[in-house]
Amino acid sequence: MAKSPSVWIVSLVLATATSTQGYLDPTVEPHFREFGLTPEYVGLIFLVMSAAYALSSPVGGWFASKIKNKAPMMFIGLVITAFGYILLGPANWIGLTPSLWLSTGAMLILGLAYSLAFIPTFEALLDTVIDSGANDSVRTYSLVSGWWSCFNNLGELAGAALGGLFMDLFGFANGAGIVALWTAVTATILGVFYIGQLFTASCCPSKRIGSRHSSCVDGERSPLMGQKTSCGITYRDAYTEPADSCECCEESVTILGRLSAYRHKKSAAWRKTFLLTL
Repeated sequence: MAKSPSVWIVSLVLATATSTQGYLDPTVEPHFREFGLTPEYVGLIFLVMSAAYALSSPVGGWFASKIKNKAPMMFIGLVITAFGYILLGPANWIGLTPSLWLSTGAMLILGLAYSLAFIPTFEALLDTVIDSGANDSVRTYSLVSGWWSCFNNLGELAGAALGGLFMDLFGFANGAGIVALWTAVTATILGVFYIGQLFTASCCPSKRIGSRHSSCVDGERSPLMGQKTSCGITYRDAYTEPADSCECCEESVTILGRLSAYRHKKSAAWRKTFLLTL
């Protein structure tokens, strides 16, 4: 599991998404206090982000269940999160004046973006692990759940710890800009890795982030009575067509498939001749 680059990419996305939420815990209340708000109104602003996430989560979950590859959805969520943090500060280089409505709108954007970046991570991680060769079993689900919880809590811890540190060293606006930069870097890493997979995963579709395919059957998931070729293609018996092939072995699979079909036809012809002689 830990040897798969896709697992680490999804884990990085998960930790980054949760750190953007953890960053707000020690920093948002002092930021909104500058507008003269009481703790009650600050709580309402937090409610805006939570309500946006709660309402968009079912839609995000439904959309994630309809797509095979979760990388584009997570990428969009990270990009929108970076944009929301730029507005939340706001960053000094965009030339906007801090205001209550601008910060409240940024909190709304962060709630919506969090559902896009965070929700697909578990299914993407699970699909990646299964595609790497793990069995589709309860044991695999437990392992992935523990791994996912580890990086989820790690992101929250890092976000809260760095939030207080950045607030003291750089101020809220500059600290939010650093978080936006880190989120954009994570989105770039995810995007580059995803685009690289589109060009390098022509052999086996299972190497794509968060897309479960079974075209190349490995040793742990192949039938017990099957025969395996050098590239992982499994034949269930000598007289049936081969399993779905990889492009790298398409030619050899075609030849072996024709030989199997020829043997099957020859055997059927001998049986027919024998019955006619009786």
